[in-house]
Amino acid sequence: KTHIIVKAIHSSLRSESKKYCDINNICSVCEKSGSEVQCTICKRNIHSDNCSYSINNSNDIENICLLCNNEKQIKVNRIESYKRQTIAAKKMAENSEKLFKELEVGDQIVLSVPKVDRGPLDSQNINGLVIDIRNGVYQIGTEVGIIKNWCSREELQLVS
Repeated sequence: KTHIIVKAIHSSLRSESKKYCDINNICSVCEKSGSEVQCTICKRNIHSDNCSYSINNSNDIENICLLCNNEKQIKVNRIESYKRQTIAAKKMAENSEKLFKELEVGDQIVLSVPKVDRGPLDSQNINGLVIDIRNGVYQIGTEVGIIKNWCSREELQLVS
């Protein structure tokens, strides 16, 4: 009995190896045999229904597999989203500049103090003067001294 079982396993393994012996003819997308064309980018064999066709600069038809086509599309989408994100950032910066005009040294300002940093009887705002400007941030001086942190324009309100 053992000899018969071993023979059956051996014959099934041999038939399995016959199925997969022709690796060069397997489609890299659907993993089925009988691929007809080759992808011009990755050089893998693919079926004609698993590829897209495009014309390159020398007017030759390119067969591009779905995997390479997806990769190509992802790169295009990333570049496009980067361009749109930079446009949006410029637009936000322009709107911020329109809303908050630049301050000059010597301008009187009001700086609001966050709730967590003040006691129940402390003032909500601190009056001060702009003493220095570097890289779009402002150093503020008060009656008591100079504030350690540099403040952005959005944190300050100009006293008119």
